[in-house]
Amino acid sequence: MIKLLSANFMRLWKDKLFWIGMVFMFGLGIVIPISQYFDAKQYFFEHHFDETMMAFIFFIGFIAAVFCSNFIGTEYSDGTIRNKLIVGRRRTEIYLSSVITTAAAAVCMMAAYFLSYSVLGLILLLPPKMGIGKLLLMILIGITSMIALISVFHMVSMLVTKRSAAIIICVVLFLVLWMIAFSVYNRLSAPESIASYVIMSDSGEPVMQDMLNPKYLQPNERVWYQLVQDFLPTGQHVALTNPELMVHPVQMLVYSAVICILTTVLSIVFFQKKNLK
Repeated sequence: MIKLLSANFMRLWKDKLFWIGMVFMFGLGIVIPISQYFDAKQYFFEHHFDETMMAFIFFIGFIAAVFCSNFIGTEYSDGTIRNKLIVGRRRTEIYLSSVITTAAAAVCMMAAYFLSYSVLGLILLLPPKMGIGKLLLMILIGITSMIALISVFHMVSMLVTKRSAAIIICVVLFLVLWMIAFSVYNRLSAPESIASYVIMSDSGEPVMQDMLNPKYLQPNERVWYQLVQDFLPTGQHVALTNPELMVHPVQMLVYSAVICILTTVLSIVFFQKKNLK
């Protein structure tokens, strides 16, 4: 296992797509606080450090979908996985070592963003409104949800031998998961009432009346929508961009762990039966 990890990381350091992702995320961490700073200067807004700290989350998910499927697909196309089996490596070891490598790559890209954003954000933006504990909790949820998403992409990439097909499936899957997450967010954030309208009272005076919002979720419906948001990695990502939606942070961490375990166990079962000849 250690030898497999060592070989994977040696290949990772030479992977151009990995370094493109690292440079992009580092640059994004520079662009966001600078744009917020000039926006505050121009429009006299107050931008705090924690307001855009997680603004990168969509980009890292997209990059991870492309990187993970390409990284694993290259192992198939180059015959690396078959060679590992020939020299006596077990399929479980091969799977676990590659999922650890791709997850570590995603975390490194996130770290590149946090490094540049933290340096410039603390200089250019106002101090964070939330405490250090909540900031660290948000970062932890961001990391664990990203690893859960990588586990899903890795499962697809290991079971779909053709690299181009795996890339397309992972990207489409990522976009679908984000559309679901935004749809759930819109329902959860729908107000109980919408724009007021004028009616005439019995005395003939105009009175403002609020209309009930048909999209407002009732308590029993809200429970299920909240569950979907807390469970989906992309739902957690949407919540990270609006901390008021992080009503169940502990559950989010648990759900990410559940996704990692389920996808890994199921994938190993199918990978054991996969014909690699």
